[in-house]
Amino acid sequence: MTDDIWRSVWSRPAGAFDDHRYGRLIASLRGFLAGLAGARPSTTQIEDLEATLAEWGDVLATCQVGEDLQVYAQRPDVEGRGQVTCPAVAYTCLGETELRARVRFDRFFLGSNGAAHGGAVAFVMDEVAGRLCHLGGRSTARTAYLNTQYRSITPTDTDLDIFGVIAREEGRKRFLRLEIRNGDMLCATADVLMIALKVGQA
Repeated sequence: MTDDIWRSVWSRPAGAFDDHRYGRLIASLRGFLAGLAGARPSTTQIEDLEATLAEWGDVLATCQVGEDLQVYAQRPDVEGRGQVTCPAVAYTCLGETELRARVRFDRFFLGSNGAAHGGAVAFVMDEVAGRLCHLGGRSTARTAYLNTQYRSITPTDTDLDIFGVIAREEGRKRFLRLEIRNGDMLCATADVLMIALKVGQA
């Protein structure tokens, strides 16, 4: 199985950017957000952090680029695809029609009472569906619908298992089935329809 299709979907050759330090930057940002979510900083700490972030906001404003050159979320070689919008998914097995992966919802994705936010769970399902539907070198497709069912609590700060399969294909339609498990406990499932793009569609 080749990753060529996957990489073409999530990377832009015109904006080649393979600096390994970017992966470390994203990992640091992910850790920062988890730390921020669990923190209760003092007034002084809040003021200092706000000032530092404002300074970096000004720096980043000087190096903005168009979407065709964007690096964020366009790095399939970096854990989590080089983004922090949803938890980083680590793929452990990729076949022609199914995959297995691991995910951990940190404090940043907490809903309440130790449970991951339902929206974050659905986001992970969509992220994995995007990987699943391109297995075996399949052509680019986009999400038509994603129906997520919450079977039990999806805990934070716990390594969880993901399983996904292409259940069937009908023309341009790809019907997917995904689940997230905490050991033997089924946390959530999703039924997904992906539609392959026509020639010339982006």
